[in-house]
Amino acid sequence: MKDIEVITLSLIWYDCLTPKQALIAYTLKKALERLGFDIFITTRDYDYTISLLRLKGLDYVAIGSHGGASLKGKLRRSCERMLKMIDLVEKTNPRALVSFSSPDATRVAFGMGIPIINLNDSPHAEHVCRLTFSLSDYVITPRCIPLEVLKQLGRPRRGFIQYEGVDEVAWLRDYNPSPSALSRYGLRPLSYVVLRPEEQKAAYMLKVKLGFSYEDILKYILNTHKGYRIVFLPRYEDQRPQIQHPMLVMPRTAVDGPLLTRFAALVITGGGTMSREACLQGTPSISYSPHKLYVNEYLKKRGFPLYDVHKLDNIIDIIDQVLEEPARARVDTEELLKGMESPVDVVMKLIPELLETSL
Repeated sequence: MKDIEVITLSLIWYDCLTPKQALIAYTLKKALERLGFDIFITTRDYDYTISLLRLKGLDYVAIGSHGGASLKGKLRRSCERMLKMIDLVEKTNPRALVSFSSPDATRVAFGMGIPIINLNDSPHAEHVCRLTFSLSDYVITPRCIPLEVLKQLGRPRRGFIQYEGVDEVAWLRDYNPSPSALSRYGLRPLSYVVLRPEEQKAAYMLKVKLGFSYEDILKYILNTHKGYRIVFLPRYEDQRPQIQHPMLVMPRTAVDGPLLTRFAALVITGGGTMSREACLQGTPSISYSPHKLYVNEYLKKRGFPLYDVHKLDNIIDIIDQVLEEPARARVDTEELLKGMESPVDVVMKLIPELLETSL
């Protein structure tokens, strides 16, 4: 972590709340530097976010932590985080904020007169959208999300900007790892399954009952497909299974997620990012998120190997099908990726215009 001491006229603030946002941070930093801007990253203690920023060699300032599963806890942590942000932002004087609809950073930036560009691919996270859209100058979203859905959640001052693609293209477009890189984790291509549980403590999940647990999936694979290792990536400490098994791998710090999803036999997640990351690289993936994910629907229609499944029996059927012949289940996605845009490209087009008109 690096202390920010110097006020610069070319500083862009990026509030990074999740591992996905940490992956985009590296691409965003490089793109900003090409335009002559510096990046100032704030983050919080949540999931693998901080260790992933370290893995990518990025400087950051950590402020606060996740608010947990209660609404009161979320509100309290948000207020505490905003109070700390005010002094830090006053000291660093950023020209603009870029975030994935961070309520804390958006409120502080709005209150301090800082132009705001937010990105969003998750209209199902209604609370976050309502707290950020109307305070933003621009909100960047994939074109597959209907504008009428977005406008019901708030209208940014200058409007929505849509692009042809998904967020994950930002860090995968030029990504071409070697299978030998898996040796650092003691893994071989197609010999393991990546399992990522659902986001249990998000506001949009508090009243949702899935009818099964990620532990049911974990136990099924360990008991039925004994030749496969499972790389289990919990979001919270209390999601770590209380079992020991020689085929179960549970990293304590950040791993190279794109590398693992690239060469996995199968990726299973209760969210969306890793399922999209996997299928964009040709790896079959299952998302058991209970919410309508427009970006997943978009990728399925384009022919990427992504399955949205909501019942345990159906998940098991796909697991059996894929793990029987994992090489045959893969898809060559090189042609499918052509023409897909990165949201970072859109941000880079908007920043100079936004700063010029905000003077």
